[in-house]
Amino acid sequence: PPPSALPPTDVRAQRLDNEIVPLLKQAARETTCPIVDFGVALTDRMDLMDGLRPGNLGFEILADTVADTISIGRKADWKVVHFDSEETDEGPAKNAIDGDPDTYWHTNYSTTQERYPHEIDVDTGSVRTMGGFSYLPRQDGVNGRVAKFEFFVSMDGKDWGQAAATGVFPRGGNLTKITFAKPIVGRFFRFRALSEQQGQMWASAAELDILKFYPKRP
Repeated sequence: PPPSALPPTDVRAQRLDNEIVPLLKQAARETTCPIVDFGVALTDRMDLMDGLRPGNLGFEILADTVADTISIGRKADWKVVHFDSEETDEGPAKNAIDGDPDTYWHTNYSTTQERYPHEIDVDTGSVRTMGGFSYLPRQDGVNGRVAKFEFFVSMDGKDWGQAAATGVFPRGGNLTKITFAKPIVGRFFRFRALSEQQGQMWASAAELDILKFYPKRP
């Protein structure tokens, strides 16, 4: 379920967190069904919640989340067009956009061992209005999890201009969504990793994705 905008002392909020969510997770385990996490979908968008219910724009985000989760080949026309380094057998660059959280892009550590910064450029196949991007660190270990980053958008894959977003990812393996200050139109994006959470020389990414733009509630 989506996150509750109710105070923690509210009985309905407590029941949601302590009873309903655990039961849903148990049912998913017993039936081996995946979970569509509306809580993650509306992270940092509590302005779209009215108590236990999303507003109209919140429901639009949830509908897009379901569609993205069940669609097959949503990134079929995406293509990695440039990368500075990859560990070919373990972590080819294409894994960063394959839709599988269990695979990952990993820069080379066995032979050439390129150092930071590391970057990867992706052609999304068509011009899009991008509202941000998401980064999922590799899920099976800490090596290469990116700390400091830059993200660029381009129409032609040549002129990148200024970064659309910069910052530092939180430590750990959770999905992080970065929202742009305003929507940006483009076809290509560049993800540039500037440092690693453990201070090592390599970078990794289980999945990179772009986000739609949703305006703040007036």
